[in-house]
Amino acid sequence: MYRILTYLLCFSISTFASARIYPGLKVLGNHKEIPVLIEPPGENNLNLSFYDIERSVKLKLLGNGIKVRNNWNGIKHILVVAITPLDKGDGSMLSIDVQLRKFSKEYNVDQSVAGVAFEPEQGSYDIIGYSYKKSSALTWLNEKVEEFLIDYLESNTDDAVTIEELTEELNRKVRDGEITKEQYFEKYKSLMKQHYQSK
Repeated sequence: MYRILTYLLCFSISTFASARIYPGLKVLGNHKEIPVLIEPPGENNLNLSFYDIERSVKLKLLGNGIKVRNNWNGIKHILVVAITPLDKGDGSMLSIDVQLRKFSKEYNVDQSVAGVAFEPEQGSYDIIGYSYKKSSALTWLNEKVEEFLIDYLESNTDDAVTIEELTEELNRKVRDGEITKEQYFEKYKSLMKQHYQSK
């Protein structure tokens, strides 16, 4: 679901607990190397090229300690980045989408159900909006890549699974009436504080 320059704050327990850690973003192998597929942007009024997008994405990844893998032999997952022009008016209405895809065979997922590759559970790293400058479009792209990286790196820490298990336990206690929502948020903040202090 695309967000059109509007950000909604959701207070549901499940959304809050999984805002940073997604089991679907945890990858096999070295998570500090990732192959990237840039989809060509096609004709647009911003003179935005494939190489503009590629350079922007690579710089953002490298700046966060992620190496772009050029050898695709035996890859298990891939980061797909797309900037798609939606009109040819005075400006350019664009959709920007960043997502991790996993290859079913490598992750033991039935290809008859998921196809050759599938999009695992992850955050929404996409947006639709008008841009009258190339620089603005690339700024939006950088923001989406950065949002992805925050979740991706957090989900691939050694204790990510433990954090997920603990937050699920907090969810269960709320559902069972053992603690209130207010107590949940206090316990969750304490959990995250301990997590970051341990790094």
